[in-house]
Amino acid sequence: MFVLCSTETNAVDSEQKMLFTVEKSVSVESYFKLGSLGASRLQSLRNLKTVAAPAEVLSYLSEIKTLADSERKGLGFFSEGALKDAIEREKIIVLVDQTTAAEIFVGYVLHSGIYPNAKIQQIATVAEYRKRGVGSALIRALVSYLERLGFWTLRADVAGDLVPALAFYKKNGFLPIKDKRGGSSRNRNIII
Repeated sequence: MFVLCSTETNAVDSEQKMLFTVEKSVSVESYFKLGSLGASRLQSLRNLKTVAAPAEVLSYLSEIKTLADSERKGLGFFSEGALKDAIEREKIIVLVDQTTAAEIFVGYVLHSGIYPNAKIQQIATVAEYRKRGVGSALIRALVSYLERLGFWTLRADVAGDLVPALAFYKKNGFLPIKDKRGGSSRNRNIII
């Protein structure tokens, strides 16, 4: 089951909740078939390698931190120490492009959760690799990893004003289940 918390802000009633049932009538494997991405995207994804081992992911800490800081408005803030801790606890998966002799960092996903429920904390791709299926490949890598561990759900909490992020999660099978008030500093609604 995949859940995404999102809905439009209602100026009259900011406490309005929208609940959606989640149907899991298709297996994750069939839902995330690479063939549905199109030939050009499929070819570019063949050169991607998943990196999950902490020692290897740690070698990309500088790139992760730089990307996270460049997207702070949408991702929020994680210190370098917090990112390093997440790497050591196997909570970050990285994708690298192997097209050239040197592997090129293209994105990462940071997750958390308490079994059997996982949550995406951050997902980001390098600007040059956006709109090429890399973010979706990160979601697939995370789902595969979590399924091996026996997790049942994956969710993402997304600010209602981050329209491209909401569209990305919807495209990747997440469904909005409720809308809650976010923190007062940014005056946002969070879609769960």
